[in-house]
Amino acid sequence: MRINSVELVSFSPTGGTRRIVEWIGEALRASLPDEPRIVAHDLLRQPPRQDCALPQGSLLVAGMPVYGGRIPPHCLPLLRRFKSRNAPALAVAVYGNRDYEDALLELRNALGGSGFVVTGAAAFISRHSVFPQVAADRPDAADQRVAEDFARRSAERLMSLDGLSRELKIAVKGNAPYKELKPGGPRPDVDHAKCARCGACVTICPVKALTMSGEADASVARDPDLCMGCAACIQVCPAGAQGWRGPQYDAMSAMFAEKFAARREPEIFV
Repeated sequence: MRINSVELVSFSPTGGTRRIVEWIGEALRASLPDEPRIVAHDLLRQPPRQDCALPQGSLLVAGMPVYGGRIPPHCLPLLRRFKSRNAPALAVAVYGNRDYEDALLELRNALGGSGFVVTGAAAFISRHSVFPQVAADRPDAADQRVAEDFARRSAERLMSLDGLSRELKIAVKGNAPYKELKPGGPRPDVDHAKCARCGACVTICPVKALTMSGEADASVARDPDLCMGCAACIQVCPAGAQGWRGPQYDAMSAMFAEKFAARREPEIFV
């Protein structure tokens, strides 16, 4: 099977998912014949506005974060913009050291529903987006080695296949029906004394939960019902005004950190 391009699709508000997908992409390019070109699709900063049918010879690598054991609902319609007729795909779920539960299965099935054949899948660990002291240094060099090994093994499998069919989809962990998504949870807070009113957080927010209110004394307002807690606003704020704070959050953070301190390792399915 000849691969002409590796399409890297990721939604990565805090950067960890994108880094892992990039490691996989570079290792695939080195492992596949003729070094296929790499094409990156950033679903956070440049969400697709229309369907994209990948040409023959494409390999899709889809990297998604895990929120509460599921793929964030906001991500799935964006991912479904990518279509194919039995093109190969690798499913990559990235979670914050707690558990990925049904997310990898959900991701594999979503790709299958868009016409891809998922020939490999993996679950990796990155710094937790809501409690960033958990897995604070992940992904690390050991994770990179696993990502590169996953890419090499996936490339070897693809090169051994004469063609693809739905029966070749990889088996992964997870349960159906999927775990119920529960609303709520911590949301970032704005320190209005620090806020420079630059609007960077408003621009980056993937669900339009932030608005700039007022005129002469403009300030950022958050709709907690829309906010998905992805922390993209924290990452882009140049003044450190957006952040996780408050006594309730501090108590939750301490409990979470204690419960999920033990290092978890990536799992790959090829």
